[in-house]
Amino acid sequence: MRRPKLPPSLLILAVILGLSLVLADLGQARAARKEVEEEGSWRLQAEELRSEEGGQVIEAHGRVVFSHAQEKITCEHLRYDRLAKSVEAWGDVSWHHGGDSLKAERLKLHLETKMGKAFNARVFVSASHFYMSGREIEKTGPKTYVIKDCTVTTCDGLSPDWVVRATTLNVTVDGYGHLWNPRFYAGKVPIFYFPYAAFPVKRKRESGFLAPILISSSRDGFAFELPYYWAWADWGETTFYLHQSAARGQGLGAELNFMLGQRRDRGLFYFDYLNDNEAEILFQTGENKTDTKSRYWLRGILRADKLLPWGIGLNLTLDYPSDPDFIREFDYWETGLPNLNRRFRDFFGQSLPDTTDYNRLNRLLLGKSWSNQRANLEFRYQYDPNPGETDDLIQNLPRLSYSYSDKPIGRSNIYYSFDALAQNVYREEGERGQELDGNASIYALTNLGPYLQVQPRLNGRATLWRVDPN
Repeated sequence: MRRPKLPPSLLILAVILGLSLVLADLGQARAARKEVEEEGSWRLQAEELRSEEGGQVIEAHGRVVFSHAQEKITCEHLRYDRLAKSVEAWGDVSWHHGGDSLKAERLKLHLETKMGKAFNARVFVSASHFYMSGREIEKTGPKTYVIKDCTVTTCDGLSPDWVVRATTLNVTVDGYGHLWNPRFYAGKVPIFYFPYAAFPVKRKRESGFLAPILISSSRDGFAFELPYYWAWADWGETTFYLHQSAARGQGLGAELNFMLGQRRDRGLFYFDYLNDNEAEILFQTGENKTDTKSRYWLRGILRADKLLPWGIGLNLTLDYPSDPDFIREFDYWETGLPNLNRRFRDFFGQSLPDTTDYNRLNRLLLGKSWSNQRANLEFRYQYDPNPGETDDLIQNLPRLSYSYSDKPIGRSNIYYSFDALAQNVYREEGERGQELDGNASIYALTNLGPYLQVQPRLNGRATLWRVDPN
């Protein structure tokens, strides 16, 4: 027996009715929310509000939001004592204060001193990028905390690469953390134990060793990185890395990060070196293309609009590995390609090619803009680290371009544009030479009524080549 089909019009009406009912429920829920605003700009919102003790105590239940300036507490239940200036919150509690945050089952807090306790809680300190969690977290002073049965890490996510667990942690922000009975874990594997340890918890930039990085690689086994941070100026810093792998050996790395007066005027460069113990074995098994033992990778980006005189902008990209496999093999390092490209995209809006791209682009661009004009001087060098390959990559050394666009002729509605390109095309093997290219156009803008515009255009182009056989 065939089922009767629902007419499309009825189906549409059913959908509209369903959406209407959902939106109506949401509207009623919003309308049912109650609100109290306190002196000092504290604001309390909830689905249900009740007052006790002559209005001195307020209880809130259901999607509670208690906020003030940059501070906000969200939970399911909250008890606010106006006289004592204290709050007790329970049920999926979140407390956000600036960039710092806390999540807990229950929170007791004094609103003026910001001292109190949180139970089964996790704290994130944004300035030092520390996560601290414990059975009980107590704030005992303006910058001091005591955490029982605690866990500490700098890794994001629910499964961090490393954690430190301890029976008790005393923390002073802009000072140090003191751990009793700390156990260091790589993932879920215990590594070592100390009866006592201390570590810096600094908000200000300060030179010193950073938290070690433990890595477990399916191919290389256990790896260890120890970074040392050097804040050598207000506008620049360098981080040195010791790379230690049980299988591959010892390596060194460095990150150079500096500002040149403006956010877009900055440089970020990396260099890593490894004395590879398994280079010859990997070459013999065919996994790697070279048996190079001394391996390295230099890369970085510099962008500056104010560094050079006469308003000349500069953009430099370096990408020079010792061999075609280095970038792929050590992408799990802190200075590996995935982490680097995230930083490059954040700072410069560009990234380096993927590990599968053996041709690495090195580029220097000098440019200047005027009204309707742009001139660029560019040097492009494609580097292929593959050994024994025919080096027929085309290099543009140099490449000069100029554009003059959308310039009106007098006061008419006729415009012209002009583009010119001159470059020296070079390669080690194959033809090379020089190119001169010019492209000009003239066009008019004609309106045919309020909704139609016609743009007749006349283009002309000429290209000259001079070829030098190799």
